Amino acid sequence: MNGVYVVNGAVWVPSSGSTSSFVDIVNLSCNVTTGAMQNFAADGHLWVTFIWSEDLFIQGSFDTADPSQVLDQAKLEPGDAGTATVTFKHRPTGNTITATISNCVIGDLNASTPHSGTSSGSISFRAYSSDGTTSPFSASWS
Repeated sequence: MNGVYVVNGAVWVPSSGSTSSFVDIVNLSCNVTTGAMQNFAADGHLWVTFIWSEDLFIQGSFDTADPSQVLDQAKLEPGDAGTATVTFKHRPTGNTITATISNCVIGDLNASTPHSGTSSGSISFRAYSSDGTTSPFSASWS
């Protein structure tokens, strides 16, 4: 576990249905991914004069040390849309960091309980912009 930041928990608020809370979060990943980088050079230009990225999306997952939290959430289904919120504690200052990803769509729900080792549960998601320009990711520090 990271010695500076401690993930306290995660909350899933579906577009319709009941809220699910998760504790013992041991890992969170959130990546902005591009589907394709495009470039353009006008006639007579030696170098590329314009570059843009298409198909940006946010994907991520969070893992819990208790797989029953994923398995017991009968209301979670791949394809469900909602909002994921994860809170962190910054140990040196005691401040709380809250990361919210709106317009999430649940991807995979995985649970693992090996014969010997550490059990875990994982929820993956992708997020989309509701208007095509606003990022679905926001973070606050308090």
